[in-house]
Amino acid sequence: MTVVRSLFAAASGIGPLLVGAILFLAGLAKALEPQSFVRHLRRLRLLGEEKVLPAAILLVAFQWGLGMALMVRLWPAWVLPTAILALLALAVLGYWGTATGRTADCGCYNGVLTFSPLQSLFLDAGYVTLLALSWWRGTAGVPISGPWRTAAVLLATAGGGLATYGLFRYSVQHRKPLIELTPLKVGRRWNPRWLGKDLGLSAAGGERIVAFLGASCPHCKPWVKVLNVVHGRDGLPEVQGVVALPVDRLPGYVDRAGVRFPVVAVKPWVAARLSRGITPTAVVVKDGTIQEKWVRAMPKTFTDRLRTSRSS
Repeated sequence: MTVVRSLFAAASGIGPLLVGAILFLAGLAKALEPQSFVRHLRRLRLLGEEKVLPAAILLVAFQWGLGMALMVRLWPAWVLPTAILALLALAVLGYWGTATGRTADCGCYNGVLTFSPLQSLFLDAGYVTLLALSWWRGTAGVPISGPWRTAAVLLATAGGGLATYGLFRYSVQHRKPLIELTPLKVGRRWNPRWLGKDLGLSAAGGERIVAFLGASCPHCKPWVKVLNVVHGRDGLPEVQGVVALPVDRLPGYVDRAGVRFPVVAVKPWVAARLSRGITPTAVVVKDGTIQEKWVRAMPKTFTDRLRTSRSS
């Protein structure tokens, strides 16, 4: 019993610090690449277009502030139940979004970490349990106020909102995020494990286009026609398609879309992490390294290369 009590005491003591740090870091991931988080909220279709960005800013500010309050133990009698209710609400919202097919994942970590809907629920249940243990054991002897704690929470809240707004404006102005959280970056080695096990997509040696397509993406149809021409033509890269679909629905998609190059099916949250939910997206991999990245448009240099290949 003494060991069990010691474990409970340790869990209740470290719980707010751990959950607070996770909340803060998850909010940081949203602030660093706010366009992805805005797209996630837009897909939920719960708010009008003009309210999506303000909601993203407020949510990140709240997440930073709540995470900091948990870490510095500011007003635990109020903050702990607030955090528990917030986590429960976010868990329900995330599961509902994936269950209805509106979103690929819960959006909790903005694609930096990806989990299945069930795994996300288990994680949220663990966070809630840690906070509930701390709340149940009480906060005797723990400072609940102080100027520096209050200042830290206020600064974190303001910083989260300002960072989200500022980096969103930057990404709109420059048409790309200041910091890309996706592993698909030019100059990085292609990792076959990104798509999961047993898919046989090595991309080592030679040149290959890996194209992320959407099962119901209207912008992907012209890409499929071009990639059909590219695949197997001398002097041009091989093509590998990736689509977020159950494996048993892949043959139907291939027939319907008229795809004539190899395609693999991956889990929605896997595709969302890599393509950031934007289809079509493609990378050109040469000798195992990502050389180019295309988002919704093929560069003129490649279309010129295709014309040259046709003429020859």
